[in-house]
Amino acid sequence: MSIAPRKMSGREEALVGFRLSLLGEFALLAPGGHVVAITGKKNRALLAVLALSPGQTMTRERLSSLLWGDRGEEQARNSLRQSLAVLRKELGPDGSKLILSHDEALTLQMGATAVDILDIAAASLSNDAAILRAAATRCRGDLLAGIVIHEESFEEWLAVERSGFGVSRFRLFERLAELETGQARVAAAQHLVDLDPLRESSQRLLMQAFHDAGENALALKQYERCRDLLRRELDIEPAKETQDLRERISEGAGVSGTSAPAAEKANPDPLYLNALASLGQTVRSKVMATRAKDSIAVLPFINMSGEPEQEVFTDGL
Repeated sequence: MSIAPRKMSGREEALVGFRLSLLGEFALLAPGGHVVAITGKKNRALLAVLALSPGQTMTRERLSSLLWGDRGEEQARNSLRQSLAVLRKELGPDGSKLILSHDEALTLQMGATAVDILDIAAASLSNDAAILRAAATRCRGDLLAGIVIHEESFEEWLAVERSGFGVSRFRLFERLAELETGQARVAAAQHLVDLDPLRESSQRLLMQAFHDAGENALALKQYERCRDLLRRELDIEPAKETQDLRERISEGAGVSGTSAPAAEKANPDPLYLNALASLGQTVRSKVMATRAKDSIAVLPFINMSGEPEQEVFTDGL
């Protein structure tokens, strides 16, 4: 289904230019480029929840339960009203109408606001390498990394949203690894491995990227890392497909890699390569820190198979 372009209202046109950053450190920029100081962590969370809700709309009841679930219903609704009053004051004249109240719900005017995580999710569906590259450099930090709210409902909501963004981020770098060439392709494939080292398809992409870049020794070394990791973590051997790729690379044959369009074969911007390398280092550091805690977290599963019958497994967890 195609969505017809919607003409913005005069109110929205006057507000265009707000930029909301939810990855890493929270930030809201006004149309003039200056930072809008949103002081309360629950006020920041309120903006984030609205921005990521379907239609950028959520009922007051749901918002109250997410952010003030430890209070009685009436007290929670009063807290929401007070939070909105402070938030509108902090938004100032340019953004005082950014949040609309109607019936028993609130709406964030998305025609007036660009949100980094939504931009990245949209870009991950693109086949344009330039769009994918630009989005990749914005994948810094976790969703609402600096905001800690000890409310069970909010923590559950945040876990689901982070999981959903993880799917978009993985899809983005997977597409980049298919479109890029040379060191840019290696960097994108390395980031996929950093995101999920136990996913053999990503390990094969990285092995193939090394091979295509003329780095057969590194490709074979990557196989050894993959094999050792699978043995250590899962007590299994690499899949036959992974072993076969290793044999072909060892024999100097490899496989025919995905070729990027001719227009995309130019040498990539060094700043772009540095950004990808920095992202990979950040992810690796987080993986090491998580393992050091020696803890297990069970997060929501998302059906990436495209097969409706598989939803039974995700719904049941």
